[in-house]
Amino acid sequence: MGASILAAVTVIVYIQDNIGWGWGLGIPTISMFLSIIAFVLGYPLYRHMDPVGSPFTRLLQVSVGAFRKRNLTMVSDPNLLYQNEELDASISIDGRLVHSKQMALLDKTAIVTEEDNVAAPNLWRLNSVHRVEELKSLIRMGPIWASGILLITAYAQQGTFSLQQAKTMDRHLTNSFQIPAGPGSMSVFTMLAMLSTIALYDRFLIRIARRFTGLDHGIVE
Repeated sequence: MGASILAAVTVIVYIQDNIGWGWGLGIPTISMFLSIIAFVLGYPLYRHMDPVGSPFTRLLQVSVGAFRKRNLTMVSDPNLLYQNEELDASISIDGRLVHSKQMALLDKTAIVTEEDNVAAPNLWRLNSVHRVEELKSLIRMGPIWASGILLITAYAQQGTFSLQQAKTMDRHLTNSFQIPAGPGSMSVFTMLAMLSTIALYDRFLIRIARRFTGLDHGIVE
């Protein structure tokens, strides 16, 4: 994806500035048309899943169930928590999620009480471990989403302040060549930085971190 963006902000921008907007807009249009054809031809290879309800409803059900059972004492053995392979079959094609120790408060919705019907559970009160772990996984992604706020804030300036700055700076690299002032051309530096740092992270940083953490992925499990 980064390579395609790099080509767009260099080759396409050059064509637009030096050849014409007809070719500059025509080439992306043709490329989009070809990508649609490739997408349609690949349809038989895609994994098809029948709709099984909104995932947001499941997340809300787990939250409500955990709140309703907040006063219960947590079971000592996680194997006693509610499991229902038939109930989770349609949402766990690649396998069910296993129980984790974090956020034990949410596990309380999987505690089976005398009021619960395990054969036909009220999902606003009793939920399986798999559904609880879905919510846990989503919560764990929160810090990752939050860390992207700073990135997007900085990236948003790429087409505003940097464009105004480019129009006033000396963009000549040689006597006969200067970097175009368009927003596409200026973003080439962002793309080059992203592609180069990804390579450094994958080939060097992870290997170094692996020696200290003992984890296959270097920093995270």
